[in-house]
Amino acid sequence: MKTVSMTMPAEWQQHECCWMAWPCRQDLWQNISAARDAFAQVAKAISAFEPVIMVCHQSDKVDCERQVGQFAQVLVWPIDDSWTRDSGPTFVRTQDGSLSVVNWQFNGWGGQFTPYDQDAEFARRVAQHLELSVIESSLTTEGGAIHVNGAGLALTTEQCLLNSNRNSGWSKEQIEGEFSRCLGVDKTIWLERGLTDDHTDGHIDELACFVSERELVALYCDDSSDSNYSILQNNYQRLIQATDVNEQPLKVQKIHQPEARFLSDQSRMSLSYINFYLPNKGLIMAEFNQPDYDRAAKETLQQCFPEREIIQLPALDIFQGGGGIHCITQQQPIAKVV
Repeated sequence: MKTVSMTMPAEWQQHECCWMAWPCRQDLWQNISAARDAFAQVAKAISAFEPVIMVCHQSDKVDCERQVGQFAQVLVWPIDDSWTRDSGPTFVRTQDGSLSVVNWQFNGWGGQFTPYDQDAEFARRVAQHLELSVIESSLTTEGGAIHVNGAGLALTTEQCLLNSNRNSGWSKEQIEGEFSRCLGVDKTIWLERGLTDDHTDGHIDELACFVSERELVALYCDDSSDSNYSILQNNYQRLIQATDVNEQPLKVQKIHQPEARFLSDQSRMSLSYINFYLPNKGLIMAEFNQPDYDRAAKETLQQCFPEREIIQLPALDIFQGGGGIHCITQQQPIAKVV
């Protein structure tokens, strides 16, 4: 067994706080006021379980403090966008139990959204604020492209990590080596691609996630006429054939995707119940005004996390911007003194 110098904790492990950022990219949102209201509702729900830190642009300080100041700490930093899962730090624990920050290369989701220079500094700013050491990586990725079980196993997609707009020339083996170095990962499960019209190029946090070391939930579709059908069927087959680091099979539970919704340009929204956040003793998930699907997804997740209180929030105003509740949050795990 190799000596692991650091480990990325699983998301269900205890948190110190949650990091978020206030929406500021005006041209991203059809209605930025509605998006901010939705962000505020997510922050308020999380604050019942753990502290929330909300970063905002100087020009939005008054509005941000008015909406979230009663239940979140507001920090004024230069930012370009509001997706802390992607531009924010990946926290890892070192062998002595202390925290460090992994600073991936961030290029605005493959250069699709500009500017991104301030968000590329976000992880370093968090590390400086918390007085944590930084592990620099030359891998271009976003936090939403990576999920771990905290026990040596990672999930990602070929469409995102092997994309020429991020890591041209990198092989799977090289990426897996970087996961090992930075996250303490022994094995990576690769899904093929993400949802139709997902402008993140296939982030894993829309598709599947661990709910325990050997159990996952996966977005599923059984309608062969649906544009996501072959994508999700392929991903599901890969997951049920995958094994953990000890070559033991994994349990995979299905969560059916909601019915399709489309933006004004006729692109499909990347709606997913997998895109949830796990604050201490809680679970914050989306509802899409589709009662049967909303209820079924909540029931499945309650079975996975019977001891957690689940709060389901209207999330269409968030997903309209291209991501979900998981995308706008970034957990900071507690440090452990060994």
